[in-house]
Parts: sequence; structure tokens; C-alpha cells
Amino acid sequence: MNALRFWAAVAVFVSHLGYLRGFPVVGEVQGLLLSRGHAGVTFFFILSGFILAYAYHDRLLASGVSRATALKQFFIARFARIYPVHALTLAVAVVMGGAEKLSNHLAELVVSTLLLHSWLPIRPFHPVFNGPSWSLAHEAFFYALFPFLLPFFLNTTRAMGVTVVAGLFAGLVCLACLWPSTSIFLFMYFPPARLAEFMTGIVLFRLHRDRVGSGFQAAGGGTRATLTEVMCLALIILTAISAYYVPRNLEWSLLYVPAFALTIFVFASEGGAVSRWLSRPLWFHLGEVSYSFYMFHLMILTVAYWHRSTLGPYGMALAAFAATLAVSLLCYRYFELPMRAKINAWLTDKRDRPVLSPSPELHAERPSPP
Repeated sequence: MNALRFWAAVAVFVSHLGYLRGFPVVGEVQGLLLSRGHAGVTFFFILSGFILAYAYHDRLLASGVSRATALKQFFIARFARIYPVHALTLAVAVVMGGAEKLSNHLAELVVSTLLLHSWLPIRPFHPVFNGPSWSLAHEAFFYALFPFLLPFFLNTTRAMGVTVVAGLFAGLVCLACLWPSTSIFLFMYFPPARLAEFMTGIVLFRLHRDRVGSGFQAAGGGTRATLTEVMCLALIILTAISAYYVPRNLEWSLLYVPAFALTIFVFASEGGAVSRWLSRPLWFHLGEVSYSFYMFHLMILTVAYWHRSTLGPYGMALAAFAATLAVSLLCYRYFELPMRAKINAWLTDKRDRPVLSPSPELHAERPSPP
């Protein structure tokens, strides 16, 4: 599961290599398939709902812990998880932009700092410093609602949970069909329009938990599970290809939800050879650094593009990928983890610290096979 986050971040990286489209073979593949890598953000949103539900369901709903304390711990942990790297990358982007850009975009800097830049339907307010940060405004919105969504979806019937999420998606599909010219803001950047994706992750955890609790065992053992995992990955590829035949509004987010949801549900059991291979320490660690990778990649691609005449198109892509990976590894080890620990230490009452780890979604045991 953790490794899948890294591959989703890589897909977003590759989607920003649009300059390769003018080159044979590689350009055709990038234009046909890999340019759809922005859907990796949809995967992030669904997986975020699943992992948070897995990590917090026994804490936010536990009767032995006061709800006020549990909520405080939750919000501190989430702030410590996303904001330090956001602040760092925003500062780097401001420096890269220079004084002139800063003086012309002070309002954008303020809303980006407050993680409000995805709420404003004005093009200039879309992130002009570090583009990938737009999704953090969504995550902050999801975190604010999570303590209320979690008890609803875990305490209601499975049918009701699925019906609610399906109803939201149906409404968005109808909106996309009735107003096909609706701007990208509503379907991609407006946080409430992406809430159903996060809710999908919570529902998936509910289904996974019930399946594990029932002692369900997949027929066919590892071979059947491996084949199912391969079919899920193939479905993602087919979905990306089909994106050329659906309205753009649907392709921005909704199109990929079924394939991603099925993949997360299947891989959560870790019953096949693919998921077992991805659970190796190397891939797990790459999943850990995927957030820093995602936040730094576009700035590093920009720097590499400045040197395109020296590096060449393919050299530029490889150099940017290697640099992004190196920077993300360093950032995770020497900035992200230390800052997360310090913020939790500063803001968490000592009496409360044993109850909740600084980053439960990273340190909790991965879902075990049913």
C-alpha cells in the first residue's frame, strides 16, 4: 500500500514531461498514456481516506479516550504531517521566483500559506509558486471533516455508506454531462467536488475491515490474488487510455475512481505476489518519501528545463527524476521527520503523547491478509 503512493507520485511527475511529446515512441507513449498521470492525485485522495480510517478508527471512536483529546491529537498530527514540507517548498518557490514575482503575487502567497488557494475560482489564485500544493488545500478540508465522516461511515450500514458516495459521484457525473464546458476549477481544484474521493477511501476501509473480520479467504490462494492484482493494474492502464473518449470534466478526477478504489481494496489484503513485492523495505521507504517527492518535483523539473540545451530532452527527464528522488530522500530524513517530531512535542500535552504516535498512518502496521 505504501509503495503505491510512490508510484502515484511518479505518475504525476511523468505527466509534467509534456515536452517529450515531440519525440518518437517516448513522446507517443507520454502523450497517449503518461500525460494522464495527474490522476495520481485522485489516488492520493482515496488512499488518504483509507489510511486515515485504518490508523484512527480505534482512537477517534474509542470510549476510553476523551473525544476532545483525540481530536486535538489528530489535528496536531495532521498539521505536523503536511505543513512543514509545504512551508519549505513554498519558501524555495518564492526564492526561485525572485523579488519581482513576489511583489506581483503577494495575495497568492498569502492564500497559499493558509492553504486556501484551491477555494478561489480566480485563475491568478491558483498556485503560482509551487503548483502541486493545490492538493494540500483539499487535504486540509478533508482533515477538518474526517472526525465527523469516520463515525458516520463506520457506524452506518455498508449499503448506506456506498449509497451516499455513489450518490455524490452520480451528481457530479450529471453536472459534467449537463454543463460540459464547466471549467477545470469545479471538477479538479474545488475541494468539495473531490470530497467523494476521500469518502471512498473511508468506505473501502469499512469494507476491508468487515471482510477481514469475517475471516474471508480468497479462493485460489496466492495465484488467484496475484492475477487479481495484475488485472487491477491493467484496469488502471485501460482507464488512462479511455480518458481520450470521455468528457474532460469527468477525466479530471471521476473517471479513475473505480479502478483506483478496486486496486486499493485488492492490494490492502497483500495476498498476491505483486503486493508482497511492493511491501519490501525499499518500496516501503520510497512510499515514505513520496510526499516530499510530489512537493519538490515540479520545481526541480523547472530547473532542469532551464538547462535543457545542455542536458537534452531525455537527459533532462532523467536528471530531474534523480534529483527529485535525492532531494526527497534528504528532505524526509533531515527535515520532514525531525519537524514532525518537534511539532508533536511542542503542541501535544505530555500526558497525551502515549495515546497517539506522531504519524500513525506511517507507523501503524499495514493491513494484514484476511
